[in-house]
Amino acid sequence: MPYGCTLEAYAASKNLPLEFLTSDDVALEDGSCYVRALGREVPAVEIPYADQNGEQVATRYRISPGGDDKFRWERGSTTTLYGLHKLEEAHNAGYVLLVEGESDCHAAWYRGLPAIGVPGVDNWRDEWAEHLNGISKIFVVVEPDEAGKKLWRTLVSCKTLGARLRKVV
Repeated sequence: MPYGCTLEAYAASKNLPLEFLTSDDVALEDGSCYVRALGREVPAVEIPYADQNGEQVATRYRISPGGDDKFRWERGSTTTLYGLHKLEEAHNAGYVLLVEGESDCHAAWYRGLPAIGVPGVDNWRDEWAEHLNGISKIFVVVEPDEAGKKLWRTLVSCKTLGARLRKVV
């Protein structure tokens, strides 16, 4: 597994402009992250997680552009939904795309669509559903793999989300 990911490589892999990804609204930065298995720091994209008020509450590092081992959380970070600072846009639109991960949020935001990201299918917490209260339609983008199926099953079992969920394949 080749470790190391720069903003330039990330932008190219996602076909998104570097200027957009580094804008105040997205605020990605080049950084570095310690990878225990290697015993050293590697280049990483710093992904800030903000709360509803835009205050940074966590940082996630993208340490590889692909593969199964792509992310690390900054020590002391608490896992939460990505893009909570964009909830007002979702409320105004009356819908939100609920996607897996940050890069799907970036792609949606670049196209002017309201999106919130689940930071990995195994990380969903039912208490996060309260963030989506008042949004009448929640479009869950289900990727065509086992992880996508698992995310859908997990979200459908969340009683708070219930009938507002719409599956997008």
